[in-house]
Amino acid sequence: MPQALDQLLALLRLVRRERWTCLAIAWVVAVAGCLVVSLLPARYESTARIYADTDGMLGPLLKGITVETDLSRQLDVMQRTILSRPNLERVIERAGLSARAPDPIARERLLAELKAGIRVTSQGWNLFSVAYRDRDPAAAQRVVAALLEIFVATNLGVSREDLVVARRFIEDQIALQGRALDEAERRLAEFQKRNAGVLPGEQGYFASLQEVRREIAETRRELDAARAERAALQRQLAGVPPTVSAARAAATGLGEGRRIADELAALRRRLVELEARFTDRHPDVLATREAIAVLEGRVAGSGESAPTTVSNPVYEQIRVRIAQKEAEIANLESRLGRAEAQLARLEDQGRIMPEIEAELKRLTRDYEVIKRNYDELLARREAARIAEEVDTRTDRVSFRVVEPATAPLLPASPPRLLMLASLPLLAGAAGVGVVVLRGLVRDPFDSVRKLQRTYPLRVLGAVSEVVTPRERARRRREDLVFAAATGLLFVLVASLAVAERLQLVAPLRARLLDLPAASAAT
Repeated sequence: MPQALDQLLALLRLVRRERWTCLAIAWVVAVAGCLVVSLLPARYESTARIYADTDGMLGPLLKGITVETDLSRQLDVMQRTILSRPNLERVIERAGLSARAPDPIARERLLAELKAGIRVTSQGWNLFSVAYRDRDPAAAQRVVAALLEIFVATNLGVSREDLVVARRFIEDQIALQGRALDEAERRLAEFQKRNAGVLPGEQGYFASLQEVRREIAETRRELDAARAERAALQRQLAGVPPTVSAARAAATGLGEGRRIADELAALRRRLVELEARFTDRHPDVLATREAIAVLEGRVAGSGESAPTTVSNPVYEQIRVRIAQKEAEIANLESRLGRAEAQLARLEDQGRIMPEIEAELKRLTRDYEVIKRNYDELLARREAARIAEEVDTRTDRVSFRVVEPATAPLLPASPPRLLMLASLPLLAGAAGVGVVVLRGLVRDPFDSVRKLQRTYPLRVLGAVSEVVTPRERARRRREDLVFAAATGLLFVLVASLAVAERLQLVAPLRARLLDLPAASAAT
């Protein structure tokens, strides 16, 4: 840090010693800058604004039906239309710029200058600005006016030729998509016909397989429960005697005959229903017939002479329940067999079913994609037709010149006052920079500490300067002269700025640069 401070102080002392050199360089830079700023040719900007009215009555009515264009696309079309080579050629002829292009090379240069200098910008919804800068204000005004005429004549928006080309393209695409749709329908129909017996249902192959496995599991659980109940009934039947004494039966069996008759009637009705649904060898039919035979035997036994023993009603009830449970088990086993057979068939089809299902999905997907594209093209063809009718019979876009092009009175560039205001600072920085750079290259020893840091020798002492009154007076006069010269530099720049502000330098600049008379007058 002390070393950096010493170096800064050394540079300040160097600048003070070489202040006349700094001032001389600043004068040279300032004078040269004044000449450059004064001789820079002035450029005048002419601007015009145009409004494209697209908010007619047909806009809301046809929204979403016909072809719609957005503002960004309109701006792009306008820029391409205005800056195309044929339009620029027309601008040169209409603006009277042919004298600037006496040969093909000069004409190409002028075309490039026009294309680079024309600015088309958006200033809001459907409001555009066209601007151009030129050394001649009248020429700038003529160029912008010609651009507006060309722009209104070419009509912003979708042209009829574009609509015709677009509609023809859509017609070709509809024909191609129609043939592709017919081919996709044919392939899908042939595939469905070829695989009619193995096509997956609405839920698909894997969903059907999962459903059968779930049904098998539920049937097995029900079958195990039925077998457990049958075993419990058989154990209960083993502990009940098949007959009881007649007296006991009479005491406890009142109304037994009526109950047996009701059960027998119910079993006969069930047998009729089962015979209508199944064959005679079906397990439910056989079990029901066996239960009927048991009850009929009990009824026949009750009609004989009163024996000493009769059948036990509890025993008979358990036998009936066992017979019913046997029928339920036989039904569950039959259902389980059918489910297992169906599972076996599905597992056999498992080797080819995924391929069939994947192929069906692919064909269906292709058909749906082509069908959707075909329908969308039909809708777009109708929209293009309506848009062509609207464009043919009506003016969808109307143009209004909000601000016409005028010949500017004051130049738009260069910013001479700003350049002149910064010129003294630039000149002073140039003078100081040259002196500092030269001091860094020479690197003089102007302090004892710098000498001690540079050489490993002992410094015995330093000789100080003795300023006499006469020398002090001379230095004061020199400072006054320096301040006067510096002030004169600022006065020179300020005088030139005032002259530029009052347009006193413009005629001289016009004669020197051979500019048009209109520029000299301004």
